[in-house]
Amino acid sequence: MPTEFKASIITTCKGRLHHLRATLPNMLSQQCDFPYEVIVVDYGCPDNTFDWCVQLNDSRLLVIRVEDDVAEFNLSRARNCGATHAAGRILAFVDADVFISSNWLSVVCDQLRNHGLATVKYVARNGWECCGSCAVRADVYHAVRGYDEAFHGWGSEDNDFYRRCSRVTTTGNYNPQWVMAIRHDHADRHRYYGTADIWASNTANARLMNDTSRQVNREGYGQCTAQVFRGAQSSVSYSPVQFRGPRQRMRIRV
Repeated sequence: MPTEFKASIITTCKGRLHHLRATLPNMLSQQCDFPYEVIVVDYGCPDNTFDWCVQLNDSRLLVIRVEDDVAEFNLSRARNCGATHAAGRILAFVDADVFISSNWLSVVCDQLRNHGLATVKYVARNGWECCGSCAVRADVYHAVRGYDEAFHGWGSEDNDFYRRCSRVTTTGNYNPQWVMAIRHDHADRHRYYGTADIWASNTANARLMNDTSRQVNREGYGQCTAQVFRGAQSSVSYSPVQFRGPRQRMRIRV
């Protein structure tokens, strides 16, 4: 890996600060031989995630507070807003409720030596909580115009993104042992989506995904009015969660 290589880990938050407090230390403690940044997108978070991140003042941390059109959470748009401010040639997307191991960024970036996209291998039942944890070359991301912001509610936006990427590049996979989701109920999932039935929205999004005639983000993607802060301290110490081994051994409840 060239020493000048840089990656951007992008995570989003709306009402998930209690999860981010636990998972962000792992994102900021990656063991890799290249510089990287972590971008946190506060998408109208009622918990003031932006202010909490500003207090950390970590030079690896870029925090964005989206200030327009945030009444309902739009995960695709939130990710795109983060990617718009990313400096990395690699964009790595992780949800706020997902722990990544200390070597995750190196593992997924290694997949991108030969592929344009890296996703987690198929995992057993309940493994879907981590399926949105991926890495993609920035040129591939922009070639497919990012995540489709027409997706509303929960589900299918990641599968749609992967499908569109597969039309322009190949996909590598990494072992699910490198990621671990915080177990929580559906209330956390639908609270800010404007619908309590996540499976209904997932079905509607799946239908949209199968509409091959649609134009993705025709009017642009990741466009927003935002407040942006870059930390200054370079010696912040964290206590990341350590885990190894089969996924069945990784169960943390919050």
